[in-house]
Amino acid sequence: MKTWIHLINPFLVAGLSSFKKAVKISTYTYSVLATKQSDAFFGPIYTAYGPYHLALVKKYNDWKAHTGVQKGQTLNVNQLLKILSPTKINAWDYNITGVYPKKSTNYVTLLPYGHKPFQKGDKLSRISAVTQLKTNLTLINNTALATTLTDVTNFEGQLITANNTQTGALGATSLYSADVEKVITDAMNELFGILGDLIKHFKAEPTLAEPYFDLATIRNHEQVIFNSSLHSSEHETLVEHKFAETDVISVSVDGNTDIGVYLAAQNGDSPANYTVIRVTASNEKDITISEFTNNTTNRFLSVVNLSDVADGHVSVDIS
Repeated sequence: MKTWIHLINPFLVAGLSSFKKAVKISTYTYSVLATKQSDAFFGPIYTAYGPYHLALVKKYNDWKAHTGVQKGQTLNVNQLLKILSPTKINAWDYNITGVYPKKSTNYVTLLPYGHKPFQKGDKLSRISAVTQLKTNLTLINNTALATTLTDVTNFEGQLITANNTQTGALGATSLYSADVEKVITDAMNELFGILGDLIKHFKAEPTLAEPYFDLATIRNHEQVIFNSSLHSSEHETLVEHKFAETDVISVSVDGNTDIGVYLAAQNGDSPANYTVIRVTASNEKDITISEFTNNTTNRFLSVVNLSDVADGHVSVDIS
């Protein structure tokens, strides 16, 4: 048998679907209760709920801050990889060809696949290409390339340090995510208890409890987080949604390319002739709908990869 619907905590269902939504739901009730804190019935409820709400807001802000740290570390790795190709590999290749002509045995030993391993592939494979070059330069041990070996070794160290720091930041963010889920669960369970208190208080007319809860957010079970992987210069419509000018969407770019966000009049429209707001690689930005000048009534939230050479990825939270 299905669980009786009245025994399902709607606050918890909604809150765990989106951290941002949980804070919104909690803030609404806490703010309404604050207006009644001098009341003999509501005052103790407000006082008792305060620590749950404040803990939720604090943990949420901590999580957002650590997400920023993670993105900063990601950006550091991405910056180094951009330096690797073309700047570093071009310089190393130039130095190597000054000693070993292209297609010679030693040149092929050092750069068997040319620049490709340094330019393409995932992060770890590109770092590995630098390590392999360092190893082979060490084995050949030509004093004419000693400076090049030093540069390759130093740059490899920078890449490894940045990658390790990024991995640690990712782990820390995951731990903070678990902490946020814990305080969300506590706060949403407490709200469920408050609902019970208010139903008992208003048992003759329980609809009087409605104004104390953000029912629109609680009842909205539509998808609120949208992810998109975009090829170079590709655009995509994420969702059709009616936005208010005061609505705020959170855009997170976790790829290596800048992403543009726009509101289109029709599904599938390209960004041409629309206000496009840029979010830089490995960064997060909150965008108020009013910023989409002249397009605020458009309903099709869309994204475009602003790079014409590399793939990108973006996540948008409209809750």
